[in-house]
Amino acid sequence: MFILPQGATPRLGTTWFTRRDGREITIDEPGPVWTLFENSRVLHAPTPGKLKRPTVELDIVPALRTTTVPKYAGINGWYPLFPWT
Repeated sequence: MFILPQGATPRLGTTWFTRRDGREITIDEPGPVWTLFENSRVLHAPTPGKLKRPTVELDIVPALRTTTVPKYAGINGWYPLFPWT
């Protein structure tokens, strides 16, 4: 899940996606926006802009153990357990 609190536009920087049906989409929203997608199944890439674009990324992955305590696993903390299938 990407949360873009200042929006995503060509000037600010955005992200394009290729959907499973082959259709391409580029986020163009000046207000706050979020997007939820399957990272390993949806082709996507950032498109840089002239300004900095704050982005919050939340990765939802299967847990090896059940707990109610949040854990920060670090950048790419889910590696090497990519959900490729």
